[in-house]
Amino acid sequence: MVATMQPTCLSVKMADLLKKTRGNVNWQGDWIWLRNNRHSLNCYICFRQKFRLTEIPVKAVFHLTAFTHYRLYLNGEEIGFGPNPAIPEEYYYDSYDVTSQLRKGNNLIAVLAYNFGYPVEHDTTYAENVGGGLIFQGELSFRKKPVRDLLSGKSWKVKRADAWEIDVPHYTELRHGFKEYVDGRKGVLDFISLSYDDSSWKNARELGTHPMKPFVGLIPREIKFFRFEE
Repeated sequence: MVATMQPTCLSVKMADLLKKTRGNVNWQGDWIWLRNNRHSLNCYICFRQKFRLTEIPVKAVFHLTAFTHYRLYLNGEEIGFGPNPAIPEEYYYDSYDVTSQLRKGNNLIAVLAYNFGYPVEHDTTYAENVGGGLIFQGELSFRKKPVRDLLSGKSWKVKRADAWEIDVPHYTELRHGFKEYVDGRKGVLDFISLSYDDSSWKNARELGTHPMKPFVGLIPREIKFFRFEE
């Protein structure tokens, strides 16, 4: 049986879990993905969302997660990647202070998301192919204006990342991860540029709002981010 992220009535037990694990984010955005692609194996998906600022906020925090992985970019710069492994019912999200990366005028959020998509026996994270999904919420605070929320939804542009091959072998019989074959000639990260033309991209499919099974409890990251030094 394949689990889904379709909205369902929560049991009392799950409702209690949600109260304990949702963190301090009042999620308003939708879970989104590429239409007709939720259960594809080993699939990389590109997301883009432009927004405009007339002034720089005093505080800007981005919250997001994806099943099963994501890389977040803002105005062409990588912000971070995640989430930490977890079971879908108690799934991690990450938060980033991006105040210094914002600019007056046009800005671009870009996400490269990945869906493993293959049930792995005895693995709590990949026990079922629950389908790919991304949820995002940006909270922008201004001195004299109300808080502005940037939310994932159908206005986001989405496209499969053609540079990554899908039909590739696993590492070994014991290690179920797929090998990563990338064609660098196909402009691997061109889409993270503000000037990139996404007019041919489709709008994202809204899967539903949080909480949605199996991702009923979103938990703030507990393990510190990696630090990279040259």
